Amino acid sequence: MAEQAGKPRRLAIVEIVVSIILIGLAFAAIAAADVSPGSTDSAWFFLVGAYALAAFVFDRLHGGYSLTNWSSALPIAFHWIGVLGAVVLVHVYESAGRFDNVETGLGCGLALALGAFTAGVHGNWRMTFIGTALGLATAAVAVLEEYMWVLFVLAVAAIVLMILVERLRRRHRAHA
Repeated sequence: MAEQAGKPRRLAIVEIVVSIILIGLAFAAIAAADVSPGSTDSAWFFLVGAYALAAFVFDRLHGGYSLTNWSSALPIAFHWIGVLGAVVLVHVYESAGRFDNVETGLGCGLALALGAFTAGVHGNWRMTFIGTALGLATAAVAVLEEYMWVLFVLAVAAIVLMILVERLRRRHRAHA
């Protein structure tokens, strides 16, 4: 019995760590794009793939699907292909001289944030928190231009909120 109670807790910890890594990588890409946007395009493409993989794994773990049931895979793939298209367009605008360094990072960050948020709305709620944290951080960077402290505070706030929601859900299930 104690072994079964430990599995959801370990899973929640792993999900939080994955969320921290995803948000941290996106923050690093936003900051790097400010310095050299042309060299960050492959990083942004990688990030879209990493976020898509996380959305798929969260869907498998919490959507009630077995590993062999691929019915939700196609909508997830199309969703993230659309996000990748938005990121590619941001880089096309940058190449055409329409966006400068700052706009490239902010545009890609916003596209990724919106993609993660909508993936959470239509899939697993954890992606909603990741998308919200990234969107707020992108907006804060645009307004404040103080990258690291703003990003750190927003990331910590999103992680704390995610932990609280997970605890409330677990407590609610225990009493039900």
